[in-house]
Amino acid sequence: MEKLYRFKEFLTSKEASNWLQSLTSTPISAADFAQLWYDGHCDVYLDCCGDAGYLSTPDEIEKITDVIGADMARVDEPWRLSEMGAIGVVGSLRNRGEKEVLWFIDRPPDQRIPKFRPADIQALADKMNGTVPQPSAGAAELENLRLQLEQERSAREAAEAELSRRCADDGKRALNDIRHMLMHDHAEFSAMQTRAEQAEKMVVAMDRQLAEQAEAKRRNDEAFNAMAKQIKDIRTVRPDHQPEANAGGLTFPYATKELEVMCRVAQEHWSGHTPDKRQPKQDAIQRAICKELGLDVPATKTPPNKAIYLAMAIKPDGLPKA
Repeated sequence: MEKLYRFKEFLTSKEASNWLQSLTSTPISAADFAQLWYDGHCDVYLDCCGDAGYLSTPDEIEKITDVIGADMARVDEPWRLSEMGAIGVVGSLRNRGEKEVLWFIDRPPDQRIPKFRPADIQALADKMNGTVPQPSAGAAELENLRLQLEQERSAREAAEAELSRRCADDGKRALNDIRHMLMHDHAEFSAMQTRAEQAEKMVVAMDRQLAEQAEAKRRNDEAFNAMAKQIKDIRTVRPDHQPEANAGGLTFPYATKELEVMCRVAQEHWSGHTPDKRQPKQDAIQRAICKELGLDVPATKTPPNKAIYLAMAIKPDGLPKA
């Protein structure tokens, strides 16, 4: 059962305590675990979907606004769970655009059932064991990509600075040439005029080149910002903070083997899916991804984490767990 804990969205207090005990090989009683989250060592959540509550405006503490919770919410001060009176929670509300709102519910202590995220329990276990979580292969690839983008941008900026410097130097040399020619007699005026025209054409050409470089920089910056946003979305998206679905689909500025596999499997299993249809099994999708990636996974073995994560990533938003 403990192997399934990391794939659950939330754990009960008993499940979280048992898993923490297994991860740390340390006897942990219910009271010990409660003291840990009382002291703020891991976040605590309450199911506030449909709960009525209120929030106070920052400028008028007395002004009360009735609100209704929309989903799981993080407890602002866990130590207040066992006390009477209202407690603050942070989460989304119905009919409001904000995703992280501090509001208050007045639920009796015996009805406040704490829940915990598996990632928080894993992080607490790592902290207790004195270990540092190692980044996944996907995270390493994303970090390498980010570094490459930074290097490319630095090189582009250096090239643009060098071009500007050369343009300025060429302009100065042309002006000096003209100044020297003005000191000669009128017999050389025609040659001076010719060289002045050539210098003017050179300046115009340089200006055009700078304009083209500026336009190329703008396009590259747009591509860079779009790619950086994709990287940020992949690394930071959370179950309680889902981005809005793009009706037109996503378009990446580059292709990788994993992205192509995800696209093909999504087309095969999720294209045309509607809420009234039966969801495809995650195990089937995971094994389809393994097959596309060339991974030999026997039917009796659980697919690797990479296939599990990719299968979770292509599941449409808003669908219940299958």
